[in-house]
Amino acid sequence: MTSIPDSSPARSDFVADLWRSLSPILGASQSVLAVVYLLAGGGRDQWPLILGLFGLQIAVNILLSLQTRRRPEITVLSYFFAFFNWIICATIVIIAGGFPSLFWLLFIIGAIQSGLFIGRTGVLLNAFFAGAALAAPNLLRTGMTAEIALDIGLQMLLLLAIGFITEKSTTMLLRERAKYKQAEEALRQSHGELAVSLARQQEQARDMTLLTEMGDFLQACPLLEDTYAIIGYYTPRLLPFRHGVLFLREESRDSLEAVSAWGGIEVEKNHPRCMPAHCWALRREQIHWMDESAPGLRCHHLDHSAVSHYMCVPLIAQREVLGVLHVQSRAGETDSHPPAGEAQTRVLSLAKTIGEHITLAVANLRLRETLRNQSIRDGLTGLFNRRYLEETLEREIHRAVREQAPLSIIFLDIDHFKSFNDQFGHEAGDAVLRQLGAFLTTQVRYEDIACRYGGEEFVIVLPDAALEIAAQRADGIRSGVKTMNVQVGGKTLQGITLSLGVSAIPEFDAAGEILLRAADAALYQAKAEGRDRVVVARQLQ
Repeated sequence: MTSIPDSSPARSDFVADLWRSLSPILGASQSVLAVVYLLAGGGRDQWPLILGLFGLQIAVNILLSLQTRRRPEITVLSYFFAFFNWIICATIVIIAGGFPSLFWLLFIIGAIQSGLFIGRTGVLLNAFFAGAALAAPNLLRTGMTAEIALDIGLQMLLLLAIGFITEKSTTMLLRERAKYKQAEEALRQSHGELAVSLARQQEQARDMTLLTEMGDFLQACPLLEDTYAIIGYYTPRLLPFRHGVLFLREESRDSLEAVSAWGGIEVEKNHPRCMPAHCWALRREQIHWMDESAPGLRCHHLDHSAVSHYMCVPLIAQREVLGVLHVQSRAGETDSHPPAGEAQTRVLSLAKTIGEHITLAVANLRLRETLRNQSIRDGLTGLFNRRYLEETLEREIHRAVREQAPLSIIFLDIDHFKSFNDQFGHEAGDAVLRQLGAFLTTQVRYEDIACRYGGEEFVIVLPDAALEIAAQRADGIRSGVKTMNVQVGGKTLQGITLSLGVSAIPEFDAAGEILLRAADAALYQAKAEGRDRVVVARQLQ
């Protein structure tokens, strides 16, 4: 078992605590001993001196007690008081005449004090002073006999026994006290670690809840545009960055367009567009973290942005770049200092998960849009197909009837289309259809529906357009198609004309089949009258 050194901090702390508790009792016992001695008739001539010495000892005791309240380290003070106490006690015993003397009991108190507050050295010194004080008067006056020496030796042995027992008990008490403090400190550390672990688990639970909510909302979005607000809402709540921009790759270009921003960033001024090669995250296909310690690794799309640190999360699916999530903090903000250690690891893990959620949502919505377009769009012209026309025409007619609004249909056909195929081949025919589809796209409004009905026939649905207006627009299309230049095999195809038939409600019954039949009849009438013209269908009376 380990021992407690006499001057160790553990003993010093214990001395300070124990001294405050026992010093009044020890001082009172000395006073009681002095009173008993005087009442027994001892020291009639020396009692003022003895009382003075006791008073001086009590005064020093009080001063030491006050000192321990300000200084817990009292090892030096303990030795000082012990020597002072031994000298006072020895003086009192010598004044009282040495052995035998009632005042030798003072050294019993000294043995207890030494065992409690000093240790084995103090116990030995206390016995030495006691023996010297008891023996000195006899040696100087009457002489030392064997019997007196034996009695003094026994008293010294008793003092040693009392002192060593007290010292041993104190050491054991200190050892138990040290174990208790170690256990208390271990418990405190365990409590602290538990509190940190609980806080971390709560934070992880919060993050998982937000991530789950974000994933659910993203999967519930029918359109890609609906995801922008969700990303802008959840990202700053999950990551320690106030500002952010979402870049997505444009379908028809190789650049990334900023489609959403939050935290006060104005996309038009700061981050309108960037190239994939401008972002280190897309170059390396992994999260890129930058702070002020590595200014040379800034992405090019942030060359003129005042940020303290930022992070770019690549959005890549099946080796295809979909976009990049950029988040940043600016100098002077409360969160402008980048996280480090475990906090940085947590942020990187969250950013990776957020990027996976966004990538999955964008890929799914774009795939859904692609499949939907393939199901409702004509692959050659890019216009809606006949299936989509049949689904939407009745809906538009019902809306027009409900709102008492007009609705018109233009049925058009390419004149002499077979001759293009026969003369220049089917490649030329496909080029004419493709060019006409692009031209019709420029001639319709957002709410209009331009469809390839079949072969070289096309239908345009014009909501809120009266019959006369539809006829004017049909004639504009007829005139405009003559300006098309179709290049096939280095040759320019000319002479492309259209025949068009127009029908509308309320001139005809509100039924899709009736409107289409009427417009088709007008189309054939235009062909019969010489083609390259517009014929308006009239309701037969």
